[in-house]
Amino acid sequence: MEGGSGGVAPEHVLAEFSRYLTGVRRCSSGSVQGYVRDVRQFLDFLGDLPLEAVEAQLIEEWLMTLHEQGYQPRTLSRKRSALSVFFRFLREQGFVRFNPVQAAGGLRTRRSLPTWLRTGEVDRLIQMLHPGESDEYERWLEWVLFLLLYGLGLRVAEVCSLREQDLDQGRWRLRVTGKGNKERELPIPKPMQRVLRKYLGLKRREGLPVTYLLVQSNGRPLYPRWVQRRVRQWLVEVPGLRRRGPHVFRHTFATHLLEGGASLMEVRDLLGHSSLATTQIYTHTSLRHLKEVYHQTHPLAQTKKSPNHGREHPPGARNPDQ
Repeated sequence: MEGGSGGVAPEHVLAEFSRYLTGVRRCSSGSVQGYVRDVRQFLDFLGDLPLEAVEAQLIEEWLMTLHEQGYQPRTLSRKRSALSVFFRFLREQGFVRFNPVQAAGGLRTRRSLPTWLRTGEVDRLIQMLHPGESDEYERWLEWVLFLLLYGLGLRVAEVCSLREQDLDQGRWRLRVTGKGNKERELPIPKPMQRVLRKYLGLKRREGLPVTYLLVQSNGRPLYPRWVQRRVRQWLVEVPGLRRRGPHVFRHTFATHLLEGGASLMEVRDLLGHSSLATTQIYTHTSLRHLKEVYHQTHPLAQTKKSPNHGREHPPGARNPDQ
């Protein structure tokens, strides 16, 4: 990562931070390793953004991204604490002027229902992002990114770590390395196969590196913060969203599969969840959608008077709204 520490090499900063933890704070070797690991994860999230530009909102966004990826509240609290110590160290060394973690809001430990997009909202995004007849590399890069997030339900870290060797064009399968280095193999539908062929052709034309599957036009692989910024720009076009991060597409992928008739176990395998309990949160979202459909279409759910002697519901019938 270049530039992620405001002109100072990140490994140099982490080495100094490690010495600070050992010599000044007298931390154990295990604690030092944990602090450095958490801070490095945040630096990977930042990408090219300099440390002095980090604000409280970005801290909150990082923690919420981790929360949506399934990290437990205790783990998030530890990471927040490590980041606070890190920025305190940076301030003492003169690298930053303030500690943004102190202004960041508290963590919400209650797991809320995921934010997802309706079919019409996805259709509008497709119309906006589809490159059409264009041969512009950046447009096809964004289109492939969208298809991997929504079409295959990949996590941001999974997208950024994809290598060309993970794509089997003979069988059209994609090998994905998820959390805990757990691998899964996903089938690539035919429409996406055509897109990937076009994208790879443009990538070769531009003479870009072939190690990572998705790379910027400057040759650098994608990193989480880059993806976050692009997705936020897309989702500005969708009003009323509580969150506008890449995980919205993963939630949408799972919700649309369940609404289309996929089983919970099938969705679990596609998402790469280790436990069915993690996938079950999408059943609540799907049921909420079904309830809305019921209230919009079923005669007993309508608020207008029914022909049953002016009553809203037949005698003895249960109000379906209750």
